[in-house]
Amino acid sequence: MTNTAALNALFGPQSIAVVGVSRDAVSVGSTIYANIIENGFKGSVFPVNPFIQEFHQKVCYPSVLAIPQTIDLAVVVVPASVVPSVLEEIGKKEIPLAIIISSGFSEIGAEGLNREIHIRTVAKKYKIALLGPNCLGVIHPHEKINASFARTQPIPGSIAFISQSGALGAALLDIITPKGIGLSHFISLGNKADINELNILEYLSSDQTTSVIGLYVEQLRDAKELIAVGKKMATNPNPKPIVILKGGRTKEGTEAVHSHTGSLAGIPEAYSALFDQACMMQAYSTQEFINTLVCFSQNPIPSGNSCAVLTNAGGPAILATDTLISSGVIVPSILGNHNPIDLLGDAQAKEYQEMLSKLESEESVHSILGIVTPQAVTKIADTANAFCIHKKTSKKPLAVSWMGDQIMKEGKEILDMGHIPVSKYPEQTAVMLSNLHKYASMRNQISKTQSEITQSWSLSSSPIDTMDPLSIVKSLEIPVPSYVCVKDIQSIPPSLSSLGDTIVIKLISKQIIHKTDSGAIRVNVPKGDAERNAAEMLEQVQKIIPSVIIDSILLMDMVNISEGLECIVGIKKEAGLGTLIMLGVGGIFVEVMKDVTFRFAPLMYYDADQMIHTLKSSAVFHGTRGKQPLDRQALIEALLKVSSLAINHPEITELDINPLLVKPKGQGVIALDCRLTVTM
Repeated sequence: MTNTAALNALFGPQSIAVVGVSRDAVSVGSTIYANIIENGFKGSVFPVNPFIQEFHQKVCYPSVLAIPQTIDLAVVVVPASVVPSVLEEIGKKEIPLAIIISSGFSEIGAEGLNREIHIRTVAKKYKIALLGPNCLGVIHPHEKINASFARTQPIPGSIAFISQSGALGAALLDIITPKGIGLSHFISLGNKADINELNILEYLSSDQTTSVIGLYVEQLRDAKELIAVGKKMATNPNPKPIVILKGGRTKEGTEAVHSHTGSLAGIPEAYSALFDQACMMQAYSTQEFINTLVCFSQNPIPSGNSCAVLTNAGGPAILATDTLISSGVIVPSILGNHNPIDLLGDAQAKEYQEMLSKLESEESVHSILGIVTPQAVTKIADTANAFCIHKKTSKKPLAVSWMGDQIMKEGKEILDMGHIPVSKYPEQTAVMLSNLHKYASMRNQISKTQSEITQSWSLSSSPIDTMDPLSIVKSLEIPVPSYVCVKDIQSIPPSLSSLGDTIVIKLISKQIIHKTDSGAIRVNVPKGDAERNAAEMLEQVQKIIPSVIIDSILLMDMVNISEGLECIVGIKKEAGLGTLIMLGVGGIFVEVMKDVTFRFAPLMYYDADQMIHTLKSSAVFHGTRGKQPLDRQALIEALLKVSSLAINHPEITELDINPLLVKPKGQGVIALDCRLTVTM
């Protein structure tokens, strides 16, 4: 339902109807009406309530249908049961957008969900775009529009804040506004019956008043589209960083999983993969979220990955340096000095200013972290002003740890007025700058790979053979040892002529994930003894899992795994988001070690390369302790093939290639086992 006209009405309405004003001045409807009027809205505002004839010395209309002129936006604040009939009137009036402030919808359970479905149906009938329900409203400070019931009126600025939580949004406004930090837009999404984050992000990508976007989310949909818009905003000539605060980082419930990938891929892993691929910065606390937004809004993107730490105290500088380095930022020696650069406890404002000037002209420095502690001789205001003077002409990111409280209060106010990101704590200041550096690195890598094209692999149109999952792997041109797959013991060929003298036997069943634990695998079996071993295995498995159903029996040539690394490559659908591709160190310890990483399909070459890089054991691929480097390129190609498989065959809900043996460099990979779940 969302279209350009509706979004224009959301961000720049010329006329607003408030449906649900009340004689009670502190009611939500009356508060929204007052906010619109008192904050200087230049357009027309119409109160609506069928039981009131006059409101604030204006005509109060019984319905939007009675308003004599065109309306761009209707703000609806009526009981949930009345909302559908109000929407009918809005539709007949041809109002393109309605903000449903009212609660009592899907957030309260089944009854509310039915109401929400009903209003979606009405909105679709009349082509009305909906924001909400159960939302706080919208604020556009540059346009002097406050169509919300927030108590705080933010000042104009460059941070756009989109929130699924109205309460968090109201609190954030009250935190940042007294500090002189302004917003370009505030959008409360509520239940997202129609308009969602993706719609807002696409609009903000061309918004001239926005430089950075903060997003509080609890649930997202359509990872593919979010990744596309995130990359677009990151690679624009004037990039717009997106900072995410994710609520709900645990996966509850008892959803059945049928593979290693399924058991390891949860909500946190899925969202971390999404944010990495979309070049979105994830914050892990409200404080980090706000600090990072402020730091992005008040600084340029760094051109490199090194930071100079300038301080008058050694201890705090060490803490800041530890945080920077652990976050991947380089803290190199500079100008023949150690880094951190300690000006000592008697440092004066002039010394800070001189060193800041030197650091500005030093090419090996890409950002500056200042630390000031309240020593007896510290000139609080003068030192703060030294940073502000530097900031006016600087082209490098700057953040300051202004340590202390009452003694340092005057200097903190000066830094705020000078638009310098500041925190009392050195670690928090270091995190702010680290996030800037991480974003710059992500952006550079994505920019290099935007034009990349990857080959697509697809299976034949015939049904997938779930009895023989390795046939899928072979069709992707991933090598597989010689094997025979049979339905039962009686079907095992007497000669097994296509296999070598020593084989491995595996019992394949949807009820068996861990073959070793249940006795469903035997290695180094003489080929001539295959039938007896298979029968013994079946008997053993039936003792452990009495109701087991064996789908097939796999007899495969033994492979020497001592010269390679056992990995796992998998597919897992994440409801509403998309399909995850997993890479991990595989074999029998995959769920113990949990050295795994995820990305959403479709993968680009860079994504696959980064998956290997982010493994804890990634150094093994370069060769360790006398072992040869591994065939990283072959593993990347295998990941891209599996990604293509996931996109072209959505009926595959879970897949594990485990182990996928990665051989020494130049020798490729070989798949030794595969399990599969298909939904038709």
